[in-house]
Amino acid sequence: MDQEQYNEQIEKELGIEPVIASVFEQIEDDWILTPLEVADLIGISAISVRRWCREGKLPSYRFKRKYVITGKEFKRFVKQSKVRTKAIQSVLKL
Repeated sequence: MDQEQYNEQIEKELGIEPVIASVFEQIEDDWILTPLEVADLIGISAISVRRWCREGKLPSYRFKRKYVITGKEFKRFVKQSKVRTKAIQSVLKL
């Protein structure tokens, strides 16, 4: 079990699992999103989304010169990006 899985398990057991906004929950796991669509959903530039893809911060696939993001990976990214209190961070070793 890696650190990410460990943190998810601890949050679940403690009942502090991050909840994402309903707008994100409506995204189906098998949807394919472009950087522009992701950017529109979270209100940032597509350039930033592409940089996150390139740096591996946002898991994606690359076909030729185009990035695509699955709905499942996008929702996981949103959950991981949720701001946590210092107390929770210390428990999770973030």
